[in-house]
Amino acid sequence: MQFSSVRKVARYSSIHFVGIFVCLGIYGWKSVLGFITAAADQARMQAYFWDLLLFFSLLVVVGVCVLLGFSMVELTCGFVLGFKEGFLVNFFGTLTASTISFALGRYYLKESINNYLDDDKFVKAIERKNGLGLLILFRLMFLPFFVKNYGPAVIESTTWSHYILAVVLTSPAYSALFAFMGSEAKSIADIAAG
Repeated sequence: MQFSSVRKVARYSSIHFVGIFVCLGIYGWKSVLGFITAAADQARMQAYFWDLLLFFSLLVVVGVCVLLGFSMVELTCGFVLGFKEGFLVNFFGTLTASTISFALGRYYLKESINNYLDDDKFVKAIERKNGLGLLILFRLMFLPFFVKNYGPAVIESTTWSHYILAVVLTSPAYSALFAFMGSEAKSIADIAAG
């Protein structure tokens, strides 16, 4: 990843944190937490199928369109839906977004991705070794979601079966982690909001 891209991501993340602190400063943390937990409780009681479909669609759109906040959507999914449903939606959303991204990268965006990942040594190592193990390690690294999806698409030696197998083997860990953190954040917010 280029240094200028890292700076852009850091700038956008800091803007989100400033917004959160401004809201907490204006309204107070108890009222903000109370509002968030009430909204999550109401979402759990109403239109449950539509919530599942909404979060699934949001994960796919954020993952494919290279938008920031994929992990935040996964956390929010666990917060609103709970651990079990959040895990399932996170997993299938990740699998779908990864598959679509790989197809787009392989057949339509190869030139752009090659220009972006020109100096990436790990991607070149995967290309030389042609290994499923390195692809799995690449998917397990804490990298932006779009790098994990679009990066292997430009490697000619990466087959569809290797890529899908790597996604299926590595996604449950992240899906469970973010669904668990979101559901536990809901429990802590319930306690803190009284």
